Amino acid sequence: MVLVATATGAFVSSLNNNIVNVALPQMATDYGVNPAQIQWVVTTYFLTTAVTMVIVGRLSDIVGRKRIYTRGCLIFAAGAALAGLGPSLWICVMARVVQAIGGSMLVANALAIVAAVYPPEKRGQAVGVNGTLVGVGSFLGPSLGGLLTDTLGWHYIFLVNVPFSFLLFAFSLLFIPTDKPDDKGTEPFDLAGTVFYALAMLAIMVGTTNLAENYRSAPFWLGPLVIGAGLLALFIRQETGHPQPVLDLRLFRNLRFSTGLTSGLCAFMVAAFSNFSLPFYLEHTLGLPPASAGLVMTPFPLAMMAFSWVSGYLADRTGTGSGITTLGMALITAAMFWLSFLTPETTPESVMWRLLLLGLGMGFFNSPNNSEVMNATPPGQLGLGSSLLATSRHVGQMLGTSLAALFLGLALDASATLSAPAGAAIAQGVRLSYLAGGMIGAAGALLCFWRLVTHRRERDSHAPREEWQGLTARQLARQRNYAGHRLSQPLSAAAPSLSRSLKPGLRLPRRPASDRPKG
Repeated sequence: MVLVATATGAFVSSLNNNIVNVALPQMATDYGVNPAQIQWVVTTYFLTTAVTMVIVGRLSDIVGRKRIYTRGCLIFAAGAALAGLGPSLWICVMARVVQAIGGSMLVANALAIVAAVYPPEKRGQAVGVNGTLVGVGSFLGPSLGGLLTDTLGWHYIFLVNVPFSFLLFAFSLLFIPTDKPDDKGTEPFDLAGTVFYALAMLAIMVGTTNLAENYRSAPFWLGPLVIGAGLLALFIRQETGHPQPVLDLRLFRNLRFSTGLTSGLCAFMVAAFSNFSLPFYLEHTLGLPPASAGLVMTPFPLAMMAFSWVSGYLADRTGTGSGITTLGMALITAAMFWLSFLTPETTPESVMWRLLLLGLGMGFFNSPNNSEVMNATPPGQLGLGSSLLATSRHVGQMLGTSLAALFLGLALDASATLSAPAGAAIAQGVRLSYLAGGMIGAAGALLCFWRLVTHRRERDSHAPREEWQGLTARQLARQRNYAGHRLSQPLSAAAPSLSRSLKPGLRLPRRPASDRPKG
């Protein structure tokens, strides 16, 4: 029943992430702003989660995951209500900050709770169930957002999260077991590292976001990026010398862990390119109403939902998800290059076929990649591992949104507000977004392939001993790969019996009693 709570949380978070984008053109018109300014509604959420996610993950390892998760439900509901009732753009943006803090408390703990309950050989399917509910939220988000925007107004795209949040709160109290954080409540919290991390992430994200709105004024975006880089260097120095760092940098020495985070960042950057820019293309270039635009966008989350559990199951069967994630990233790359050929004459049906391929790739990639990262995370740091995985996802979404807004701004000349003749310019900006996304997807595919090749080399370098010859590939993978133990466990287990078998041959012959010296 734990999956009921974590999967509901995945659904609420995914619905929130996908219900907003389809309403952005209408919000921009109502507020009288351009795409570079309205992007703050989206990027502020991702920026805040990126800043707070690792901190929340570390806190959950110290004070308990259920405690953080349940409080996150209430904070998320409060932010959603304020965003829906706020009278101005900037009040809405500040409300999104509150909502994002609650969202980070949910997302940072979801996979950690699953990993703590389910053993490694079953985690892929459990993560796949969560991924399926992410797909359901992504599927309902655009269509529900378009329907609410057309009928009740865009304010309700935020208010609809409130009842779901209270339902999640009830499920969390009922089904999530109370965890005891293994005497970590007495550990010193790395306050200096937390401050350096938060300020560094904030500066980098503000610089990236300002690039879209003020790309002609270098100080507005280059200054924060330089400051962020300096603060990041101070953060790394602080963490390497602290006995209980907020971020244990030794985790990144594990290839499965570090490549999983990086490829995940690439995948969600690509998804953000599509989620942000496509509504502008559908509504202003093709002239579709918000409800119809939401329906056109549904093949992407529908395919992702359909294949998330399947890919998680396959990862469990094979013992590794590296090959499946490589296939997924290859499909994502192909879909993005196909989408880069959109024109004002492209039919909505053609757009839907391309989005179907994109969703298929995300479905094959996401669950196995999440499972790989969590299997490579030490048990005592599951909250941190889950939060880092979510941070890579949200940073990728924020970077993708900012770059997509930049491309639209370059095509529209960012100071101009949207108008009907701008449809062709929007199509050009969308093509640039998808082309850049294809290149990023190709980099992610190469990274996944490198992880696959490295894994196979490590496997082949440790040829099975005779007692392992009858094991299946899945059993061998479990022996060698889960938690990064590889051959150490079976060899250490065999050492005592091997030693006992050798002892008789190593004993020296005793001299007969008659030959021994007397006295």
